[in-house]
Amino acid sequence: MLNAVLRDKYLVYAVSIATGVGIYYIYGQGYTHWLYNPALYQLWTYNDLTHPLADHARLVTHRIYFLALTIACLSLAHLSFARKAAGSFHIKGRLSNAGWSILLLLISLIAALSTAFILT
Repeated sequence: MLNAVLRDKYLVYAVSIATGVGIYYIYGQGYTHWLYNPALYQLWTYNDLTHPLADHARLVTHRIYFLALTIACLSLAHLSFARKAAGSFHIKGRLSNAGWSILLLLISLIAALSTAFILT
């Protein structure tokens, strides 16, 4: 996503390294949150994930959240690095590739925001 937004390879490297250092610093200070790694903080156990009667709704919601974020990032990259030939959103009354990308971006952002609201 950073490559699509920032459009500069070295700036993306710097932001990625700064983010990693910041997260390492936050972990070192003892800041924890259950979204980072629920199994590490013993919020989930192995039995929670494998037991047939376990509540898998939270796990499925996490997967939908990350899948929606992935689709949003791919759509953003497709829009940012689009070919110059396809300039419009409609071609002969139908959506072009850019139109589909915008539609997928909106749907995935709505899904990510709604699942994030459910998780918190």
